[in-house]
Order: sequence, then structure tokens, then C-alpha cells
Amino acid sequence: MYEFPKKLKSLKYHENQSFALHKNLILLHNKSRIRRLITDLQILFKERVGIPLDATAIRDSYLKKKYFDKYLILLCAELEKEKELEKIIDKYENTQLKSGAYEIEVTKEFTLLKAIDFKGFEKGVNTLKIILEQTFSNYFKENEFEKYIQIPSLSILDEI
Repeated sequence: MYEFPKKLKSLKYHENQSFALHKNLILLHNKSRIRRLITDLQILFKERVGIPLDATAIRDSYLKKKYFDKYLILLCAELEKEKELEKIIDKYENTQLKSGAYEIEVTKEFTLLKAIDFKGFEKGVNTLKIILEQTFSNYFKENEFEKYIQIPSLSILDEI
């Protein structure tokens, strides 16, 4: 469905429901140094659909120190999902990320981006931008405005 400028190491689409983009979503992140990249996603979202997408830091009480120290994390979901963040990360902890690599998981409840370094996180944000741009373009081309804008459930793993 999505087209990327280069072949990704792994891209899998899942049969379950899509992730609906709506005004109650928030971007949660765990490091202030990735905030600039998150701002790019907020601007894209606002330009294309006219809705601001708030971003806030993940509370320490919702993320184990080992995950806070190990990963750069972005979670797009309703604010209540922040309380489940450790369970979400636990579920996707089996992937060993290398320097410059990132993982994206899109489910019906959230979109998760994680990387172990800034280079991987930046590449992951760029991939999310491509997904959002193509999703918005398809939505407006199809003129089905009674539906939410949706991203199909998928898993991406990419590295240098």
C-alpha cells in the first residue's frame, strides 16, 4: 500500500483494524532532544487536516528506567494509553535494534516508534511522515469524508 523511496528491511501489514487519526490523539515522547522531530509531525498533521496534535513528555511513573535509558520513544495514541506504555514496550522488546535502526508498530490503538539512537529515530520519523503524507493524500483523493483518516495496522523494522 505505501511506497517508500528505498526498500525497508521488513514491512508487514496486519489484517486487524486500522489506526484512526482523530482530534483526541496525543504524541508522547521520552526525551526532550527528539522534540524538534516531533514538531515536524505536528506541523504536517495541522497543515493537512487543520487539527493541532499535542505533544507531551511521558511521565516517569509510566515507563521503566531501563526503557527510558535504552530507547527513544514516540507513542501516538489517546492519553490513557500512556498508562499502558510499559506493557506495550514489553510486547515489542524482542526486537534487537542496531545503531541507526528503528521499529514502527501501528495497531488499532496506537502508533509506536522506537529507536536506540537519534539517527534511527530521525529515520523513523521520516518514515512516519511518508506514511502520513500518503494516508492524507489517499483520504482526500477518495473523498470519503464521513470516515476517519486511517493508517492500516503494520510493522516496520528498518536499519542502515
